[in-house]
Amino acid sequence: MTSMPPLDLTVLAQIAVDVAKQEEPSLEFIGITSAEGGRRYVELIFASMEHRMPPRVMIGIDRDDSAATVTAHLRTRIRQSLAP
Repeated sequence: MTSMPPLDLTVLAQIAVDVAKQEEPSLEFIGITSAEGGRRYVELIFASMEHRMPPRVMIGIDRDDSAATVTAHLRTRIRQSLAP
């Protein structure tokens, strides 16, 4: 069984933009940064001008996860950020 290559950063960025638009229109994806844990673990950075959310939201992603898993993780974390 061969392993899948890690998700491309361009694919991750598009997933982040799409999920942010669907979950919270005021949330804007602003970039990806490397994080502790190696090249396959990154943090997606979002910004919001809404007062009910933190001004910056950073969500860690494992690039070895599938696109579906990353999408579900982002939805969950964004919804947690929106919770009172």
